[in-house]
Amino acid sequence: MKNKKSFFNYLLITLMTFGTIFINIPNVKAAGEHEFSFVMYDCNQVDEDALTDTVDTARNRVTKAAVVTCLGPNGDEVLPELNVNDDVEPGKIIKVGVHYVPGSATDVGMQVKFFYNNTALEPIYLTKYNRSSKTYSDSLAYDLGDDLVDLYADWTITPADTGEKINYMANDKNGSAGYALEDELDMVYFYFRVKDSVSGGSTLAFNFDTTYGTGTSMNNKSKIKTTDFTLNVYGAMSSDKTLGSLSVKNGTTTYPLSPAFTPGMDSDGNYVTEYSTVVPNQITSIDLAATTHDSSSVLTGTGTYSLNVGDNVFNIPVTAQNGEIETFKITVRRLNNDARLSSLSATNVNIGTFSDTKTTYTATVPYATSSTTVAASVYGTSCTECTATDNAGKATIKSGTGAWNLANSGSTINTKNVVVEAENCASKYSSVPGNTCNTQTYTLNVTRIAASTIKTLSDLRVDGTTVPSFSPTTYTYDLGNVANSK
Repeated sequence: MKNKKSFFNYLLITLMTFGTIFINIPNVKAAGEHEFSFVMYDCNQVDEDALTDTVDTARNRVTKAAVVTCLGPNGDEVLPELNVNDDVEPGKIIKVGVHYVPGSATDVGMQVKFFYNNTALEPIYLTKYNRSSKTYSDSLAYDLGDDLVDLYADWTITPADTGEKINYMANDKNGSAGYALEDELDMVYFYFRVKDSVSGGSTLAFNFDTTYGTGTSMNNKSKIKTTDFTLNVYGAMSSDKTLGSLSVKNGTTTYPLSPAFTPGMDSDGNYVTEYSTVVPNQITSIDLAATTHDSSSVLTGTGTYSLNVGDNVFNIPVTAQNGEIETFKITVRRLNNDARLSSLSATNVNIGTFSDTKTTYTATVPYATSSTTVAASVYGTSCTECTATDNAGKATIKSGTGAWNLANSGSTINTKNVVVEAENCASKYSSVPGNTCNTQTYTLNVTRIAASTIKTLSDLRVDGTTVPSFSPTTYTYDLGNVANSK
C-alpha cells in the first residue's frame, strides 16, 4: 500500500536532523479544472442472498457481512464496460463509478452529487444487522475504488440517497492537515437495478448536480468540469420460446402432425414440445419447416433431411430473446414395406432350403403323413406399438401358419399360402397420404402319395427261411411234416 503520510513524516525528520535541504518533487496532474465523469459496468450475475448480513443469532454476531458480488458473463470479476447510449434490459444491475481527474489546484475534500432516474432505477441496498437492537436496517451499497483505498488510506466517503440523487462527501479525515487527491482514479462505485416495470425506449440518465453552492464542488472552490452518462432501455426481453408454425412436407404433400400443431401457448402458458408424423415407405426425405412465435426469438434445425426406415428424430431448438431455450422434438416415421419371411418350415415335410426371396416350395410325403404344422417368422421385432427398440417396424403374418390337414393324396396337391403384410398395411396407417399396403405370399405345395393298392406279399418266411416255391400270386403252401418240437 502506498502510504503518503509515512513518507512525508520520514522526510520531515530528515530535514530536522540535517538542516534545510531543497528538493523538487514532481507532481503529475491534469491542468485546469477538476473533472468528474461516470464509468459503467454490466453486472451479469449478482448473489441476492449476499446482500443481507449472515447472522449467528445464538451468539448475536455477524458471521458474514453483506456485500454486492458482481460477476461477469464468465462467472468471474471481469465485467463488461458499458458505453454511452448502450442498451440495457429491465432487471439488469449496473455498477456505476465516479471517475475523478484532479485539476491544478488539488484539494483535501470535495462534495459530489448526481441525479438518477428514480422511475426507472433503484439503488441497491444492503441489509445490515444491529447487534445492540438485534434488528435489521437498510444501508446504501457502495464500494471505494481500489486506488483510493491503496493510495489515500485516510480518505473517507459518506454517501446518502435522497430518492433521486446520490450525495457524498469525500475528504481526508485529517482535514487541512491531510493530503490532497492528486491521482486520476475511480473514487467510488454504486449499484443500480433497472426496474422491471420500465418500458422499452426509456432513457437512464446519470447527471451531475452542478448547482452553484450546493452541487458538486471542491472545498477550495476550484473550477470543475462534469460529463454525464446515459443508457437506453430496450424493454423487457421476451421469454417466448415457442413455435409459430411447424410442418413436415415432401413436395406439395403435407403430413399431419400428432398432436395437431397449435402456435404459441395456451391461456395457461402451456405448449406442446413433442410431435410425430408418419410418411409412406417411398418417401425418402422430408422438408422440415418452422417459424418462431415471437419475431425476437431464433431457431435452428429446419431444412431437408433424408429418412431411414423407422423413426427419425429431429430437434428444433428455439432461443428466446432473454436467452431461454426450448427444444421441440419431431419424430418422423417412415413406414416399412418389407413383407419377407425370415424362416418357413412344416413338421415332417422337407421343403428344402428356405430363402426369403423364394416364394414357392414343393414337397412329397408318404400317404401315412396326413397332417403337418406350418411355422414361419418375419424380420425384426414385434411392432404392436412400434417403439425405439423395434424401430424398423415388423411385418405381420396374416394367415397360413399352424396345423394343416393334408387331406388330398395322389395327383391332387395340398396347397397352403402363407400371407405376409408389411408394416404399412396396418389399419392405423390407412390415412397416411400416399401410403399403400405391401404384401407377400409364400406357397407350399405338398404331394401326399396315394394309398397303395397292392394286396400281395413280397416274401413269406418260416423260421427265417422263405417257404419253398414262394410266389406273390400263390396263396396256399404245404409245409409237410413238422417236428413235434415245432
